[in-house]
Amino acid sequence: MAKNVFLFSVLLLAVVLSRDFLEIEGQACEPSGQVTGTKPPPGQCNTENDSDCCVQGELYTVYTCSPPVPSPTNALLTLNSFDEGGDGSGPSECDNEYRSNDNLVVALSTG
Repeated sequence: MAKNVFLFSVLLLAVVLSRDFLEIEGQACEPSGQVTGTKPPPGQCNTENDSDCCVQGELYTVYTCSPPVPSPTNALLTLNSFDEGGDGSGPSECDNEYRSNDNLVVALSTG
């Protein structure tokens, strides 16, 4: 009896722990507002490979798909092409596929 309870406990623990690993996928991003574009500092706009730069005064949609941060965090918005041959570099590291520019892609920089 004690052996069965132990085995059941181990199995239950394995299921609970593996559930977190099986749910690894991208979060759904939802439009949550807009930000007004500002002109980038001189030399900070890379227009190679048909890249676009933010336009002063133009509204850009903001998407909520990241966990909240405890305080304001500075970030740079870059508009890249993730098509094959675009300026988004190589294929996605997740599935080794390129993305059409018709699909919204959020690329997070680690610094």
